[in-house]
Amino acid sequence: MCYYLNMKKIFILLFSLLSILVLSSCKTNVKTTKSIDKTTKTTASTSSKSHIHSYTESVVNPSCEADGYTLHECSCGDSYKDNFVPKLGHSYKYSYDNHNKITERCTRCDKINIIEIDHELSFYYGFSSLRNMVKTQNYHKLYVDIYMELYNYVAEERNYKEKEVTVDGALKNCFIVSELDYSGYELTQEEAQAIFHLVYLDHPELFYVSSTILTNSSKLVLMIDEAFLDMNLVKQINTLIEEEHTAIRTLLTNKSIELDRDLTDQEIVRIVFDYIVENKEYAYKLDESGNKTSEPRDDIYAHTIVGMLTENAGVCDAYSKLFKLFLDRLDINSIVVSGKARRGENLTNHSWNLAMVDNKYYGFDLTFYDTSEDTRYFGMNNLLLEVNREVDPQNSMGLYVGINYQYPLPEIATQPLQ
Repeated sequence: MCYYLNMKKIFILLFSLLSILVLSSCKTNVKTTKSIDKTTKTTASTSSKSHIHSYTESVVNPSCEADGYTLHECSCGDSYKDNFVPKLGHSYKYSYDNHNKITERCTRCDKINIIEIDHELSFYYGFSSLRNMVKTQNYHKLYVDIYMELYNYVAEERNYKEKEVTVDGALKNCFIVSELDYSGYELTQEEAQAIFHLVYLDHPELFYVSSTILTNSSKLVLMIDEAFLDMNLVKQINTLIEEEHTAIRTLLTNKSIELDRDLTDQEIVRIVFDYIVENKEYAYKLDESGNKTSEPRDDIYAHTIVGMLTENAGVCDAYSKLFKLFLDRLDINSIVVSGKARRGENLTNHSWNLAMVDNKYYGFDLTFYDTSEDTRYFGMNNLLLEVNREVDPQNSMGLYVGINYQYPLPEIATQPLQ
């Protein structure tokens, strides 16, 4: 019995030892497998670090709104860009369809903009005066091109380019907005100049534009006057335009309420005429003591609407341009005319207006009215104009020329405006 128990103990001991050995062997195998996995990962990592990039180059051309560049790409997914080329910017051509909208179409891409203006361009006398001419379509196209370049200078806050050029034999710093290529329009240099001056006279709100125009047989250079290079100043003057326009609108509304009816064209013209005469004065040069002389001022402020808005003073150019500006905004067709005016025995350079009242054109001279209080200068008929005015002579296009190019003038009423 004792022997049997001892054998049993020995057997259990041997079985336990064998189990320990088996378990020990299993653990060793697992550990070895982990070691192999680690070795595999290390090998893969070493392979990645030893990769050498091989780039394929492709050129991305610049577009109107995006820069161009060279793209370098590797098969592993790595890439970089260099050799950047600035974006081209839009190159617009304009079309006009006799409404108060102008369509801009970029010649490089599909971008289209619709721009609304105060009136149909056909409302303006200079634009409409080009109708029924041999090159009407080309004249109108250049007119729209010029107008849009000058309009967008402020609307888009564009930058000017300063350049020294020869003007009348002397070097002069010019501040260029655009160099329009009109070679495809089949126009002469004289015609291109004339179209510019029509735009200039039709739109006194473009006060910041230089009346000096540089041209050759294919290019027309549009410039900003040096006095108005500060965009903030231009914006301030535009604000003054709106304020005075609002003041005139208020006068018209109050008068309409007083009469309990809509105002006639003649009443509208009278109120605008009186507003300018009562609130503005002729601009004379000052002597060293600050006293007025008998000589008219000759600075740019005095010859545009700017002096009238900032200082309430200007010469005949400013009177006529401001009158036209406000009548335009009230849907009364008006014209700026330049030539010579008679006072006594003397003929002097002068500007005045023609305005349409009840489908007839009459003459209006705010400058002479304001400085003489002669009522004849409101609503002048053809006879008074013929006796006291000499319009600048016509050029080969039938447009009047002098200091500025102008339009063929309409027939004037035979009776003065009552």
